[in-house]
Amino acid sequence: MIEIKLIGLKITIQLLNIQTDLCVKVKEKLYDYEKLKEICWKKLNKNNVNVLLKKEATQEILENYDFRVLCIYADFNKLLESFPESQQDFQYEVCEKVFVKLPPSFNNKSILILDGPFTSIDPVGTTGLFILGNMYTQFIKQI
Repeated sequence: MIEIKLIGLKITIQLLNIQTDLCVKVKEKLYDYEKLKEICWKKLNKNNVNVLLKKEATQEILENYDFRVLCIYADFNKLLESFPESQQDFQYEVCEKVFVKLPPSFNNKSILILDGPFTSIDPVGTTGLFILGNMYTQFIKQI
């Protein structure tokens, strides 16, 4: 259960110098990308998973395995020609996010504006950096 606290109605968020109709504080966790990556690699190694990086995926390579996980952005369905029941239609969106350093008043805070431009400011693990996102302007191209 997520703990939600009403901060106020029609208030100004001084941290961002914006007006808002509703502001809530939610106690939930963010994940640390580097820790998650480390945990995943440990589990993959522990289970003797053969991870192929920087190598073109082909039907021939896939045929050498009993179980396959495709973590790819392109040619997904082409690689699944032998498995038509697994093919899917996807919409890919190339987006750009900016990493920034912010004043200490932002530490341990994640901010998401849900009405309007859907702006987000999230800490990036323990790096001291934040990632900025905006649902309207981050997309470079839709495929």
